[in-house]
Amino acid sequence: MHERILKDFLTLRLKKGATLLLALSGGVDSMALFHLLVEAKKKLDFHLHVAHVDHGWREESRKEGEALRLLAAYHTFPFHLHRLEKMGGGDLENRCRIERLAFFKRLHQKYHYQALLLAHQFEDQAETVFKRVAEGGGLRALRGLHQEREIEGLPIWRPLLSIKKEALASYLKKKRLHHFEDSTNDDPKYLRSRMRLNLFPTLETIFGKKIEGNFVRLGTMCQELTSYFEEKEKEIEKGLITGPFGSCLELDKRIHPLELKFFLKGRAPISHDALETLMKLIKKGRSSRLIHAGKTSFQLSRSHLFIYQNPFPDFFKQRDLWSKGSKGDWKEFWQGKVKVDEGVDLVSLSSLDSSLREKVKKWYSYHHVPSFFYDKAPLMMSGNAIIGECLTGKGFTPVSLERCALKG
Repeated sequence: MHERILKDFLTLRLKKGATLLLALSGGVDSMALFHLLVEAKKKLDFHLHVAHVDHGWREESRKEGEALRLLAAYHTFPFHLHRLEKMGGGDLENRCRIERLAFFKRLHQKYHYQALLLAHQFEDQAETVFKRVAEGGGLRALRGLHQEREIEGLPIWRPLLSIKKEALASYLKKKRLHHFEDSTNDDPKYLRSRMRLNLFPTLETIFGKKIEGNFVRLGTMCQELTSYFEEKEKEIEKGLITGPFGSCLELDKRIHPLELKFFLKGRAPISHDALETLMKLIKKGRSSRLIHAGKTSFQLSRSHLFIYQNPFPDFFKQRDLWSKGSKGDWKEFWQGKVKVDEGVDLVSLSSLDSSLREKVKKWYSYHHVPSFFYDKAPLMMSGNAIIGECLTGKGFTPVSLERCALKG
């Protein structure tokens, strides 16, 4: 059965004559995948490289690395070894993971593998989903491990996610194939070990049933939901007005709040509370409200939401960021273009006296210019009179300004 699962997995993805890289620790999972790949090579056309990372956590790890090198040599597979420098301090598991990934990326850049094969299995998926639930992860995080994905340009395949560890151990035993026992898997100083040895057994005792399958199913459901929302996200992106400063979204009531929330979550690392506040402001139609999420700002203005990196450029200090425009409206200004006349003075709204400033604001409001732009775009002035602006795309005269003020 395991041979068929791997063969089907590879048949769907493998390019003829491609080279794959296997991350081989020597434990049950990766050794089972190694021997399954040996069998698969008899029927499929691909090359295999083997990579081993020696963490140096155990005295016997150096000998195990040598044994794996000999195993790869027996099958004429190129072998790549990387020994990590001894690390101290906290978050050791994550830092080692980053080091391993960097090693695999270097190999990929040199040999151009179609994919890196990792031997994560059923219980690994359950542990990952549970951990992310406990950490308060969002929908994307709760997907858990992926059978196929790309990380920083490195394609990663996990063909064993549907197979339980017990089944892989039985496969090795039946074939009389050797694997190494890693004592760190039982060391409670590591989070994964505590989950495997203490947390899951305790939960199963409390609930009176196995729970791994429930978390795996939760991960699958979240993958399906994420795929759905990603399709909706693409539809939302089609309506964006994008430019060098960020993105602008017209808040169409046809966009479901859940779809909008998923979209916004993908724009910046916004906190749960900040996102909920933003969604409430949108629902209530509040204008001129600003929410910060790290370096990203979400600015509500009329029926639009502006998403940009802080700080927004100052036109009067960084005019070279804008090229010559033709329409003279706010959408063009947002896209990094501005239409101004030659030989006129350019002034900001805030530099005007209060009476004139209010008249210009009414002009902008009458022509549905988002207030976000009022103090960001220049006004054209000749003598003491305003003779033009670059946000409405309309003909502008002192008379039209006065008429608009009277209408207001």
